[in-house]
Amino acid sequence: EKMVILGNLVAGIAHEINTPLGAIISSNNMMKTMIDDLKLLLKNYGKLEEKNKKVFDYLMSIVYDYDNRIIDFNEDRTKRKQFLAVFNSEGFKNSDIYVEMLIDMGFNGNEKKLREILQCPVILKIIKDIYKISTSVKSYHIVKVASEKASIVVNALKTYTYQNRENKKTRSNIIKDIEIILTLYHNKIKYGVEIIRNYDAVPDFEYHSEKLNNVWSNLISNALYAMNYKGRLEIRITYKDGNVTVSIIDDGPGIPDELKEKIFQPFFTTKKQGEGTGLGLDITNRIVNEIGGRLEFESKPGRTIFSVCLKAGGVKT
Repeated sequence: EKMVILGNLVAGIAHEINTPLGAIISSNNMMKTMIDDLKLLLKNYGKLEEKNKKVFDYLMSIVYDYDNRIIDFNEDRTKRKQFLAVFNSEGFKNSDIYVEMLIDMGFNGNEKKLREILQCPVILKIIKDIYKISTSVKSYHIVKVASEKASIVVNALKTYTYQNRENKKTRSNIIKDIEIILTLYHNKIKYGVEIIRNYDAVPDFEYHSEKLNNVWSNLISNALYAMNYKGRLEIRITYKDGNVTVSIIDDGPGIPDELKEKIFQPFFTTKKQGEGTGLGLDITNRIVNEIGGRLEFESKPGRTIFSVCLKAGGVKT
C-alpha cells in the first residue's frame, strides 16, 4: 500500500516540478535572446536626443514597475480601443501591433499622455526596443515564481520523507505537517477538489510526526479516491484541553453498512485490482494505536469522516 501511494505521489510530484521547469526553460530562452539584442539596444539608446531619451526612460520606468502592476483584463480591453483610436488619429499605420506592445509592457496612461509620447519622432522604434526589454523583465519574474513553486514541492517532499531513525518524538506543528501532505497531493487536488480548512490554533508539541505523516497521507489518499478526485475535502482540526482531533471529511458515496466492520481488516479493500492492497487503513489504525491515539470513523452517503484523536499533553498555548 505504501509503495502504491509512493508511486502516485512521485507521478504527481514529477508533474508539479516539470511545469515550473518548463516555464523556467522557456523564459531562459527569451532572456538569452534579449542578451543577444542588448548591445544593439544600448547603441540605439546612445543615439537618441535628450528629449527622446526622456520618452524612453518614462516607458522603462513602467516596465521596471512590473511587480506592482495589477492586471485588469476588462480595463486592458477598454484601453486597447482608446489607444488604437489615438494612434489612428495621429496617422500611424499598423497601430494594433504597437498598441498590443504598449498594453503588454504595462502602459496605462491616459489619452493625453499617449498623444504626448507619440510626438516623439522615433516612438515606434522606442516601443519596439522597450517591448524587448519588458519581455526579459517578465521572463525574470516567471523564473522567480516558477523557482519558488518548485522549491515548495521539493521542500515538502524532503520534509515528508525525513526519517527519524531513533523513532523519537519531535517537536512540530500538526497543521504544518498536514499542509505539507496537501502540497504533495496538489496535482490530484487542483482540478476538481475544493479544500475546506477548519483549523483551531494548535501549539507546537512533541509527537511522532513521521508516523503521523503516513496516517495523514493514507487518510487523504483514501478520501480523494472515494470522491473520484472531485468534490469537497474538509480538513478539520480541533484543540481543546490538551487534546487534538484531526478529521478528514469527504463527500463521496460513503461506506456501505455491511463493509464498515471490515475496513480495518488486513488485505480487505474496495479498490480495483492493482490500486490497493488493503493494508492502508490497517497500517493507519496500528500507527494511531501504537502512539496512544484513537482512530474513529462514521460514514453515510455524501459524508465520511475519519478522525484521529491525540493527546497533546500539557503544552503551553
